[in-house]
Amino acid sequence: MVRRHLLRAATAVVAAVLAATGLQAVTAATASAAVRTVYYDASRAGEFRTNFDAAARIWNSSV
Repeated sequence: MVRRHLLRAATAVVAAVLAATGLQAVTAATASAAVRTVYYDASRAGEFRTNFDAAARIWNSSV
């Protein structure tokens, strides 16, 4: 239960950071409430694009 709350909080933080940098984040819940798919567009991130790509790789490897 704590892990679920932490995951939701982390998702919200990632979405807020992406929104603050002008990126769009969309989450879609699937049949399982614990599964979320996050789409992001780093095309306007400029020099920080590699940072967002690395963050996505780290996120995917730990979830």
